[in-house]
Amino acid sequence: SSIRFTFSGTDNNNNIAVAGFECSKDHLPFSTCTSPLILNNLASGVQHNFQVRAIDTSGNKDPTPASFTWRILAPKQAVQKLINTIDSMHLGKGTTNILEY
Repeated sequence: SSIRFTFSGTDNNNNIAVAGFECSKDHLPFSTCTSPLILNNLASGVQHNFQVRAIDTSGNKDPTPASFTWRILAPKQAVQKLINTIDSMHLGKGTTNILEY
C-alpha cells in the first residue's frame, strides 16, 4: 500500500540550475515535493499514476513530466497473476521453476 520514488534533474538549457520539483499523484494538481517521496495508504485493485517535473531557477516547469503508472494487487490477485504467468510459459510436466527477485 506504499511506494517510494527517488528523482533528480538537470536543466539542459543555458545551464540554469534546478530549483525544485512538483509532483502529482493519481492526476491530482501538481504540488511542491522533494526526493525521496513516499506515497502511503494507496488503494489496491486500482491503477495509480505518479508524475514529477523539475522547475528551474527561472520558474520554468518541465513540459514533459516523468510518469509512472502501476496497480497494487491484493494477495489473491498477485498469486493468480503469478500462476497465470507460469502457465503461459507452457513448460513440460515435471519442470521445476525457481523464481528469484
